[in-house]
Amino acid sequence: MMVMTEYADVYEHGIEAIIDPPQGLLRLATRENNLIYSGYTLAVLDRDGSSLNDRAVRLFELPAHTMSDYYEEYEVRYCLRAALYHLNRIVDLYVDKCRLFEELHRFGPVSGNTDESRIIFEVDGFLVAARRVYEAISKVLWKHYVGQPTGRWKSIRSALNATGIIPAEFDQPLQQSWITHGEKLGAYRDFIVHTATLADTGATCWMTKFEGRWGATVQLHPNPETKRRAAWDTPSDVDALGYCHDVAAHLVGLSEALMTPPEIRSYIANPPRRNSAHRRGAGQH
Repeated sequence: MMVMTEYADVYEHGIEAIIDPPQGLLRLATRENNLIYSGYTLAVLDRDGSSLNDRAVRLFELPAHTMSDYYEEYEVRYCLRAALYHLNRIVDLYVDKCRLFEELHRFGPVSGNTDESRIIFEVDGFLVAARRVYEAISKVLWKHYVGQPTGRWKSIRSALNATGIIPAEFDQPLQQSWITHGEKLGAYRDFIVHTATLADTGATCWMTKFEGRWGATVQLHPNPETKRRAAWDTPSDVDALGYCHDVAAHLVGLSEALMTPPEIRSYIANPPRRNSAHRRGAGQH
């Protein structure tokens, strides 16, 4: 007789459920064992239910013994996995707060708040890692479509401004990605590096009930583009977990699209061995 093992799913606002999931909330992650990789406590899910962790790990199906040919491609995967690790931690910390309120305030109040600086630490790490995905993508594009052995675009913005270099099947998605996700992500990264820390929000975790279950919200700066510390005083409807999940899902999809141009797809399957010889010889005199 086959025994079914129960596993929990995690929904928006960190609400964890084995059965009777909250209505109307997006499922963000699962603790189903066969989807969890070493070093992670859960698998982050896309809206279609696919594992973002698994898709990131399998992003490049590489031939054996050719790592030096794929430094740039591996960097894309590394940055994705780093972002997903921070997102994993954010989910776990949201869940911990929800569990605490379920235990202590199951009946009675319908709202509350608590401090949790660890969520802010992990969001900070996520924003930096996620922004680096764009820079890693620009290195792959330089490698395959500019071809100069030295130098590189100064940033992803150089790739976005390049005309007639990147194939349309990826250039168009990249341009759209920057408009819908990259600009805001870059603004958050620049804000926390150059203007203020996320702790300026007070690291407040706001607790509210959804379908009778406690859920958490950590507000992010609504307009990081303003580059003004005082803007933290503006009420925000941007939840850290929801925002980071949306960005992670988008970047995994964008990185998969990076594999669609025939030049890159062919290179992944059959890297030219001269590149490995060139790189092994670099630095030898």
